[in-house]
Amino acid sequence: MPQPVIYDDILILAEHPFRGWQRVEPDWQPDDPYKVRVELVLLIGIPEQPGYDTFYAMVSTPSGVLSAEEHDALPRWIERGKLLIRRWHWSELRAFLEATVSSCRGPTAEDAMAVVRGYFRWEYDGLPDRWGVGRV
Repeated sequence: MPQPVIYDDILILAEHPFRGWQRVEPDWQPDDPYKVRVELVLLIGIPEQPGYDTFYAMVSTPSGVLSAEEHDALPRWIERGKLLIRRWHWSELRAFLEATVSSCRGPTAEDAMAVVRGYFRWEYDGLPDRWGVGRV
């Protein structure tokens, strides 16, 4: 059964109040790890097939919006392409993303990638996908 993987490093873009979105390194530490909003760019594909697709996810902390019970269920996907985390901790987030992607399986590569598109925004959103099965 085909299993997607994340290729290369994940690009992390952090929002700077005056300069807009800036690329940061994985060892970046925000001023407040409980007040974070970043955009991730992931290259995901099937190892047995050439190439990969580009996917995006907005990752944010709740900043006190959620109740204590809801905080216990973090990290979690709140909608397609949006992930809510308790605090910024890159290695934990990376492990969660890798587990999410590796859980996306299907009888064919196309089916497995369709599951991935259920979690992340896809570079081809709004267009018919390259396999002709339509956008998730």
